[in-house]
This record gives sequence, structure tokens and C-alpha cells, in this order.
Amino acid sequence: MLNPANGDQTHMVNYVEDYLDSIESLPFDLQRNVSLMREIDSKYQEILKELDDY
Repeated sequence: MLNPANGDQTHMVNYVEDYLDSIESLPFDLQRNVSLMREIDSKYQEILKELDDY
């Protein structure tokens, strides 16, 4: 059980706060990763086109 005397409750509160902080930024992280994948795909498509032209 959680016992404030041994710090378990404080650890749990910190864990929950960290979890909520990480979920808050999730939409931004997803947007950033999708944008990065789009850029990589665009470069890849250009390279494929150059190879086809060669």
C-alpha cells in the first residue's frame, strides 16, 4: 500500500504528473513525426524519379 512515510505516495504523484506531461505533448510529437516522414518521403520520391530518368 501507499505509505506517505516511505515516500511511495510522493513517487506516485510524480509519476502521474510526468505521465500527464508526456500525454499533453503527444499531439505535437505526432504532428512533428508525420511532417518528418512527409519530408523524407518527398526526398525519397525525388531520388526514385532521378533513378528512373537515369
